[in-house]
Amino acid sequence: MSIILTLGFSLLLLIGLVVEAVRCWNDSWAKPALAVYGTAGVWYPANLLYSGIDHFRDLFPDSIINAALFQFCGFLILLRLFIPLACRWLVTKKVTWHSGVQILPFEKQIVPLFLAVVFLWLVLFIAGAVRLEGNILPVIWPPSAREKVALFVHSGIGGRTGFITAAAQYSYQLTCAFFGISFILGRGWVRIMAFLLICFTWPYFMFDRTRNVQLAILMPTMISYLLLGRSHPVVKAVMTAMGLIAIYVWFLLVGIYRSDYDMSRFLSVPRQSTKVLLESRHFGLDMLEELCFINTFIEKGTYKVNYGERYLGEFLNFVPRAIWKNKPLLGFDYAIARGFVASNASYRETAINTTIATGMIGQGVTNFGRVFGLVSAAALMALWVGCLARHWEGRWRIGNAFLFLLGMGLTFNLGRDITLLVLWPFVFASIGVWILDKITYKPVLQHAPRMPARRR
Repeated sequence: MSIILTLGFSLLLLIGLVVEAVRCWNDSWAKPALAVYGTAGVWYPANLLYSGIDHFRDLFPDSIINAALFQFCGFLILLRLFIPLACRWLVTKKVTWHSGVQILPFEKQIVPLFLAVVFLWLVLFIAGAVRLEGNILPVIWPPSAREKVALFVHSGIGGRTGFITAAAQYSYQLTCAFFGISFILGRGWVRIMAFLLICFTWPYFMFDRTRNVQLAILMPTMISYLLLGRSHPVVKAVMTAMGLIAIYVWFLLVGIYRSDYDMSRFLSVPRQSTKVLLESRHFGLDMLEELCFINTFIEKGTYKVNYGERYLGEFLNFVPRAIWKNKPLLGFDYAIARGFVASNASYRETAINTTIATGMIGQGVTNFGRVFGLVSAAALMALWVGCLARHWEGRWRIGNAFLFLLGMGLTFNLGRDITLLVLWPFVFASIGVWILDKITYKPVLQHAPRMPARRR
């Protein structure tokens, strides 16, 4: 079958699912499902459109490209079938309030949560400043330094204290993302303070080379404005479009200098010819390409399906290496298959030049094969939709609204890999919201009344 026909069918299926979700906009599953559809569309068919069919044909035969597109279609169909099951399981208990308990508006609910997050941020910032021995100017304004200065540094493999350092890093990222949401949902002094904290903390991420972290900071703010902002819908649409264009251009700039740690050069492009920026292209939006590589390796026998081992490693990522010395090295097997191996390395941990994201569909294929892998990937993303739908159902509480917005913002990064490395901020936020709810609210579960016993 022609690649153009297969691509057309894929796009029609995607558009049909998007239209259905828009028509069901008031249903709790619709918004998170749209986020997953959009994520899948950008990472897969958009990869083919952006890179060009000729580029793919230089790498793979038509049969492999068509197979990858059909796997994308299979993933979408299975996802749509699994979403009702996931929502039925996760969005079941209805939470009501004791009589007399008033549900406060967001601008009042947000105050205790905002203060708690600011306190956590302050503790983390002081701890990071101590680690840097007071050299915090490059953290506040990275272009003032010749190289990236990080508050919390840990190696990719991690050591005995690697998880503690990583937890601090993810928590710091979480607090900074919350400042953006607070700016949208808060009022008065909360909004002013959130804006000042954004100006103080966001440059640390914006001048970094990790675009996924930048998205994790920016997207929850944009989504909170789009869904819960008080502007006119037309104004929202225009501002969101302008924000996406700004992100696109900024990421081009990051792509130019991401291998150069001289942060001051980020600001040099406007003074140079804009031709370099205009002719630049994004790299990394290539999950369909990686899926084609995976299918090729499995077909040739150069890559063996690991039957869930990688999923298990992702799930148990929180176990420190001090306890689990032989903890799996995530993505190393695929990096070896892709050829990113140094020939002169002395031991395995240093043999890998870089790890490659397999994509949420490709990850399922590496775990369970070219057919059952689609089932596992679709099931996991359906559970994610159900989880976000549950929080949307309880969005009248600021904690649930925050978790929903944060999760929606992290969804795009899940398109690269379904991993706790993306979801740690959400996990930590869930724990914090649960603790705060125990202190602040007193919800009760509403059970169906028992029928009276019949007299005999």
